[in-house]
Amino acid sequence: MPRCSPLPLITLLLVLPTGCQTPLPEPTLNVVVDPVDAQRLGFNYTWSRGLALAEGQRLGHATVLDDLVFVVEEPNNLMTALSMKDGRVAWMKPWLRPHDRLFPPVRNGDKILINSETDLYVIEADTGRVLAIQPLASPVRHAPVMVGDYAVFGGFDGRLFAHDHVAGFTAWAHLFDAPITAQPTFTGHGIFAADAGGQYALLDVDGHLLRSGRTFDRVSAPPVATGIGIFVASEDHTLYALNRMTLQDRWKFRANHSLTLPPVQLGNVLYLRVPGAGTIALDATDGREMWKLENLDAVAVHSEAGAVLMFTGDELWKINIGRGHVLRRVPAASLHSVLSGKNGALLLVSQSGRMMRLDRI
Repeated sequence: MPRCSPLPLITLLLVLPTGCQTPLPEPTLNVVVDPVDAQRLGFNYTWSRGLALAEGQRLGHATVLDDLVFVVEEPNNLMTALSMKDGRVAWMKPWLRPHDRLFPPVRNGDKILINSETDLYVIEADTGRVLAIQPLASPVRHAPVMVGDYAVFGGFDGRLFAHDHVAGFTAWAHLFDAPITAQPTFTGHGIFAADAGGQYALLDVDGHLLRSGRTFDRVSAPPVATGIGIFVASEDHTLYALNRMTLQDRWKFRANHSLTLPPVQLGNVLYLRVPGAGTIALDATDGREMWKLENLDAVAVHSEAGAVLMFTGDELWKINIGRGHVLRRVPAASLHSVLSGKNGALLLVSQSGRMMRLDRI
């Protein structure tokens, strides 16, 4: 088995372009769903890859970053970048601090940004070489939202701050009343964030306060901004649809349980997972409930031609959007996530590290 140089690990990662690597085997037909079942759902099989997770390791994050698939294994935080085109490994790296709590990465041009609770790491996308390690102004509990060269975070001390990853310092900060645990969102003209006390605010890209408001309990789910509005799921059992410019309520949907997960908008439909109750389809324009999957936690990932594709722990469901009728169910290996790529491509990722790309027929 290949061994790493005895040089300090931080030296290896900052200086060497490829670091200590253990090549993965060539791709095999290590599928997550049967290719015939995939065709029944409207997709063709493109490639598959099995990551060889070591004993005691589990899949942490899997993220599509343009032409790369970025995977972090836990607890040692081994990083692997694969080609989204064909599944081949571009590079593999051990992490500087194996037991850091890492959050999902984001991409900014030819760089990948990934953060722990206290530091931001700037990585060269093509090689995995660490270009910079930058301390953050406040401890954080989420990945940033990118606004130009600013990585915007909500701090656990209540500070919303923009970290300039090129210069390596905080460009501006705005103080909320309570810790910010949910990732902020970019609305297209400003930055929207909400804190654990229910306060929310819209700021311009230079950090100036434009509008504010509040819910009646903490906001732990990341707000979602789309062309229709800003959607805020609150633990006061309410999903708020806000005007993107004024933050006035457009409509509210009242659930029977606390809302701790963000909705997913596909087309003009919002898919809201309500812990302990099921998954609800709402009309995104007026908040009307269209249908509900009782006691089923299903994640919506793709919609087309009047049907939505959703996944549960071990199945993919194709459901009629208008009525909620199940059109088809196919078995899948225990799913970790289903990720979206360009042109409607999907990447199925299993808990065991199997990965499978599907493309629309």
